[in-house]
Amino acid sequence: GPSGVPSGEPTGSPTDGPTLEPTACLDDYSFRFKTSARASSKDCDWVALHPFGRCHIPIAVHGVRGTVGGFCRQTCNACPGDTAFPSAYPTLVPTGRPSVRPSGAPSA
Repeated sequence: GPSGVPSGEPTGSPTDGPTLEPTACLDDYSFRFKTSARASSKDCDWVALHPFGRCHIPIAVHGVRGTVGGFCRQTCNACPGDTAFPSAYPTLVPTGRPSVRPSGAPSA
């Protein structure tokens, strides 16, 4: 089993098999960003108000470029197996998990 203390060097070989449990696909609630120098700090709740336009906002964190969707994964449907937000056509079967936040629009 694990020692409880991380080693100073990475292991030389991969693990024997894949992880059995999927990584939780959640928003990073510590994530904050600004859309301009004078703007107030934004978070995933702000993105959720208009995800279609806001999930694709480009950002750079510690010199690494990406989009807001990389931090607001659940809000932006950026989890493995999710379709891009929004999908071009409605799905034929409902998703296996409910939305965390209401969309504000009726579904039927």
